Amino acid sequence: MIMIDPNHDPKLDTLLKSWGVQLDNRLAIDISGGNLGLGPASPLITEYGEHPITQDFRNGISFYPLARPILIEPTPGIQSTPLLRTKPYPDSWAESDQENEKLEFNEGKDLKGPLTLGVALTKKLSSPTKSRESRMVIFGNSQFAKDGLFQQQLNGDVFLNSV
Repeated sequence: MIMIDPNHDPKLDTLLKSWGVQLDNRLAIDISGGNLGLGPASPLITEYGEHPITQDFRNGISFYPLARPILIEPTPGIQSTPLLRTKPYPDSWAESDQENEKLEFNEGKDLKGPLTLGVALTKKLSSPTKSRESRMVIFGNSQFAKDGLFQQQLNGDVFLNSV
């Protein structure tokens, strides 16, 4: 499991690219007003992917303060399942100008939602004697699992189910 906040470079680009994943350096914004009073830089998630990690979440919510989007490129031999998706644009986007206090979508610089904030990946490994698989879960945020937020809504379930 990899959890990487915005504006951090873990030097994992080569590894992530081999799995068809790229970390976006923009900040996920949700202006729908339903983010539990945490502000627009704490996207509220209500859309979960079809995966064992999120299978029982139905209409539950989780939130991710200061999250970065994850870009997924179809890659041969890799099955990717977006786990966490923001609301569609105009309610959410990835903001490139993190210094400006005025939040507005800028065409050509920002990325329209829905954004993927978490993804589960599976790579089939086969040998002449048996078939195995390798798995990875990546989140564009680590704050959702810290004390104080872990017990909120589905945040702890997302973390524990991923482990």
